[in-house]
Amino acid sequence: MIAKITLILLSFFLLTCSDKNEPDTEVVDCSSTICTLNFVTITVSIKDTSDNAVVLDSFEVLDTATGENLAKDISAEEYHNDQGIYPLISDAHRIQYQNKTT
Repeated sequence: MIAKITLILLSFFLLTCSDKNEPDTEVVDCSSTICTLNFVTITVSIKDTSDNAVVLDSFEVLDTATGENLAKDISAEEYHNDQGIYPLISDAHRIQYQNKTT
C-alpha cells in the first residue's frame, strides 16, 4: 500500500516538473504599479591598499554595447568623492535597462 502511494506521488511530481531552461520573456506592464518613492543607486567604493578612500578627479561608467557614458550627467557635488563612493547606475536608467542583462 505504501509503495502504491509513493508511486502515485512520485508520478505526480514527475508530471508537474518542467525542463524549461528558457528565461521568462513575457513583458510585464508596470505602468500602473504603485511607486514606493524609493530611489536606488548602485555605487562602488574605491579604496587604496591602506583602506583610505580614493578621490577621483572624474570617472565614467560606460555601456560597452553602446559606448554611452552613464555618468555623463553626474557632477562632483552629486557623489561623495571625499569618501571614494561613486555611482554606477541608478533608477534614472531603469526604463533603458529593466529586464535586460548588461
